[in-house]
Amino acid sequence: MKKLLVLIIAIAMVSSIYAADLNPATNNAFAKVSTIGSVIDARTIAMGGAGLADANNYQSLWNNPARLGEKNIQFSLPAVGITLYNTLEIAKSLPESGDVDTDTIINAALNSLTTGYGKIIDMDAQVSFTAGGFGLGISTKNSIYTYAPLTSSGGVNSKFYDAMSVNALVGYGYKFNPNGLFSVSVGASVGASALIYTDLIGASNLTSILNSDEAINQIIDKTPLAFGYSIPVKAALSLDMPLGLSISTVAKINNAYSMYYAENKSAFENENASFDEFKIDVPFTIDAGAAWSINFLGKFLRPVIAVDVVDVVGLVQSKDFSKENLFKHVKAGAEIRGLWILDVRAGLNEGYWTAGAAVDLGIINLEAAYHWQEMGANLGQKGVDALTIKANIGW
Repeated sequence: MKKLLVLIIAIAMVSSIYAADLNPATNNAFAKVSTIGSVIDARTIAMGGAGLADANNYQSLWNNPARLGEKNIQFSLPAVGITLYNTLEIAKSLPESGDVDTDTIINAALNSLTTGYGKIIDMDAQVSFTAGGFGLGISTKNSIYTYAPLTSSGGVNSKFYDAMSVNALVGYGYKFNPNGLFSVSVGASVGASALIYTDLIGASNLTSILNSDEAINQIIDKTPLAFGYSIPVKAALSLDMPLGLSISTVAKINNAYSMYYAENKSAFENENASFDEFKIDVPFTIDAGAAWSINFLGKFLRPVIAVDVVDVVGLVQSKDFSKENLFKHVKAGAEIRGLWILDVRAGLNEGYWTAGAAVDLGIINLEAAYHWQEMGANLGQKGVDALTIKANIGW
């Protein structure tokens, strides 16, 4: 297991500095990296991607800044998450008996990869603090993607590419009429996100790279890099009503990345060097959510039902209200908290079931979610299962 952990970390570090001959500025295999700035939210994942109107504790800063108007004092020091993909296929590929060594696990992971896009792992860490309506957070996230042309057989013929971001975020929320039957909260956040990602690395090259310091140094000196920044802005509005009903909208005003392409490390470090420029365009979107939650017997039992509509404007403009298109835009989930410490969750995301649980031990919160993510162009084409684990040390 120790060797496997070292391998995962090495892949993340090496793939961040390695590239093949493809230019990421023009290759569409990198279209999905625009989502890199988001943090891993095991609660929302387990609830089918819903929960906007009931964003809680340390995730409100990242998901719905209007909820900062609750003026709760919260800190995360830190929150750490990891998502492993293709877990079911990897488990099926392992031998039923005998010792399972690192090489066996690696081969099972490689053989589980199919053509098209995929993922191996997401890792993130975040530190945040909220008080008096203000919130401040810093996060870093690393994702290792896979890609294999449809003309290949996938598996060991797949290639990897890595995307890493560092994000800083500040937000403020204010709640009007906090003690009334109806209350309105408004909030906004602005951040700075730096993104770097690579071109492709073949699976067959991993062994020589990991076993040779000289090979790594050569790669560092010759690697093309794509790097850039974004200034994401969110504006949010929430309405709390009697009987535990809530409605929220969040507008994502600016998420596009201004990117640059450096041919190698020397060009990256040269102040006088010129770089090819390109953009990762992320359109303006408005997400909306509704939730019902109420405390029974104090906080002894707290059920939550949540429904989110992602990109409301895009859904309306498309005039396509077919089942498949609604699955792309509508997320639904539920949560039951009992005994103040145990949460059980389930949901439906893009037609795939999700499930999860959490244990709240005061200053330590542990969460897990099992879910499926669509990697194909159409729903149901390429569902990839994943296991997410999140730990928050804080309050």
